[in-house]
Amino acid sequence: ITLGASGSYVGDSDASLTSGELRFRYYPSERGLQGFSVGLGAGWARIVDDEDLVGPDEDEEVSGPTLSATVDYNWLLGARRRLLVGIGASGKRLFVAERRGDDTDFFGLDDLRAYPTVRFVVGVAF
Repeated sequence: ITLGASGSYVGDSDASLTSGELRFRYYPSERGLQGFSVGLGAGWARIVDDEDLVGPDEDEEVSGPTLSATVDYNWLLGARRRLLVGIGASGKRLFVAERRGDDTDFFGLDDLRAYPTVRFVVGVAF
């Protein structure tokens, strides 16, 4: 079993998504950081839309908790097996309220409420 934390930011001049997450992974082979793993995560996300749809210099913002599930496969390489290379996929669910006054579809998050992610990681195991 491993426990980790991650953070991300994706944005441009019109919108941004900031998130942080704690993730727990279980390795059925009982060799941490090696081989197949499944995991669960919980965190927080913040979405800001500043496309001037509301008015000049006004931003719309929502934030809320997130839940995720993940499947990964990692290899430890090198003579001392300290170089980690891994791939994985996960799904994340956002629990955010959409609002702009009484408009509950302002952010158009219908397609973003649950979304898949993929990862490729290179790191050092210690």
